[in-house]
Amino acid sequence: MIMVDPYITDISPDAVMVILPHVGLMDPFVYAKKMGLSLDETLRIFPLQHDLEARMFDMKYFGVSYVMERNRRDRKQEQKGLKL
Repeated sequence: MIMVDPYITDISPDAVMVILPHVGLMDPFVYAKKMGLSLDETLRIFPLQHDLEARMFDMKYFGVSYVMERNRRDRKQEQKGLKL
């Protein structure tokens, strides 16, 4: 799931989206405890792995620019309403 601040209006052009592996893969021990599962069950679902990597993507592929443009437009309309 990707969550974007609903009030965002600007972002650095150098910003990137970082997607991390599932927490069960990164730390199955903590995940098991948090979810109330046995460690054996969790390790069957999320076996220990090596060389996990985060992935980076350009922000333009996630609709953030659309959300920012919509928020700028909404903010301008709100400001116009306040001036009346």
